[in-house]
Amino acid sequence: MSNRISADYLRSILDYDPKTGIFRWKWRYDVPKEWNKRWAGKVAGTKAGNGYWHIKINYELFLGHILAWVYVTGEWPKEEIDHRNGHKSENWFSNLREGSKNQNMQNVVPHRGGTSKYLGVSWHAQRSKWTARICIDRQKYYLGLFDTEEDAYAVYLAAKKRLHSFQPIPRDLAA
Repeated sequence: MSNRISADYLRSILDYDPKTGIFRWKWRYDVPKEWNKRWAGKVAGTKAGNGYWHIKINYELFLGHILAWVYVTGEWPKEEIDHRNGHKSENWFSNLREGSKNQNMQNVVPHRGGTSKYLGVSWHAQRSKWTARICIDRQKYYLGLFDTEEDAYAVYLAAKKRLHSFQPIPRDLAA
């Protein structure tokens, strides 16, 4: 997924709807009619097991959200492209934004199977209390111990609002 194609070439072979995030193959005069009969007008790519949309162009695999960025802006992103709502296959343009790896990490969801239903909160078995932590630039910071899961989450939310300027509200609350 490292080779780059030009925005002009991308626009010449695919149509992109920035409201839906869907790419469709264009009718092409430089390929056999059989290709056009089979593919022209059809949705390009497939949703991969990891949730991202993959589109193969000239035997190279590209991520749909990256292609959407290139298609609309005309430039390859300098950093990562984040899905604002966290759904990796939803590539409408207003759902995409450019940011650093650290900024992108501000937009995570709670791990499944954790001890808490809340992001930034976990059970501290030795103290029989809830603990709150926040991560900034890949460094974890302890926010304290609390009697209830909700109290720990309230402290986490206040810290997130203050420290995570890229995504100050957890994704599940931003909707």
